[in-house]
Amino acid sequence: TWVRTGWVFLFVAFVVGLSAAREWRPALAIVGATALGLLLNPVVSDRFADILHLIRGQPPEAGWGAIGSSRFAIWQEITQNVSDTGALAWLVGVGLGEQSQFHSKGLDPHSDYLAVAIQIGAFGLLCYLALMYGYARRVFSHRAARVGPLVIGVFAAALAVNAISNAFLARPTIAWVLFGLIGTTWSATAQTLGCTTGRPLGESGRQRPRAVPASG
Repeated sequence: TWVRTGWVFLFVAFVVGLSAAREWRPALAIVGATALGLLLNPVVSDRFADILHLIRGQPPEAGWGAIGSSRFAIWQEITQNVSDTGALAWLVGVGLGEQSQFHSKGLDPHSDYLAVAIQIGAFGLLCYLALMYGYARRVFSHRAARVGPLVIGVFAAALAVNAISNAFLARPTIAWVLFGLIGTTWSATAQTLGCTTGRPLGESGRQRPRAVPASG
């Protein structure tokens, strides 16, 4: 599962990042190579059979619940158990670290979005998504910066992995990479704009008043 999640992260990061940089040929080449691998290579086809089932609309032998190492079944059971505790659980959450108590085997929800909603409620999840939206909007507006396309790719990959894994918030190593790249993008953009305008970023064009020497 972790290997597949890692490959999904890399695929989304490269394809979105290259597309943001308008490097269409490499992006299409990655998509084409991935599609051929899924269709023609038996090892890849077996490893990512879940994706093929979703594309074809055909459930596996064990049913749709078996998709993604039984993620669909995990999500269904946890969602039902949380709902059984009342609407308040979804509204304000049940507390930090309590996301695993709603599965019969004590499994994590295997989705950072679902885990956040269980712990701090729908309002907390909306706050997190609003924070991500603010970062995304800022980064997208500064995509001309040298590392902008890379950040956009990593950002899209992180959001995708958030949905299918607990690898981002529960284990925040990748999160540090993303936010570090966001900071680098803002810094590079600020320096570029500062050089272009000929004055430090954020200053107005008005002349500063001269300091008046103190008397006496």
